Amino acid sequence: WRVDGKYDFLYLPRHSRSNMHHGYAYINFVSEQYAQEFREFWHKRRLKHTGISKRLNIIPAELQGLERNLTQLKKKRVDRVSTGLWAPLILRDGIRVDLASQ
Repeated sequence: WRVDGKYDFLYLPRHSRSNMHHGYAYINFVSEQYAQEFREFWHKRRLKHTGISKRLNIIPAELQGLERNLTQLKKKRVDRVSTGLWAPLILRDGIRVDLASQ
């Protein structure tokens, strides 16, 4: 995904043993307008080249805001989520930062 200033957090949870994703992602948009634009574009679309025919279901998360997402993520075993390809994308002023430094 492009780093375009519309979001500051992106996380695709995975199963620790199989390394397969759970089938959902968390994205924190920096404004309600950006979240709505994302939903209007992606809701009920299918992802090409995935072999999955299921349509995307874009819904607001119960937890809102970068800091609240980071607090929740830190409650999990950080060593399982903080490194490699599966690490959450955290942006501060458009610059990627490590979960451990938050």
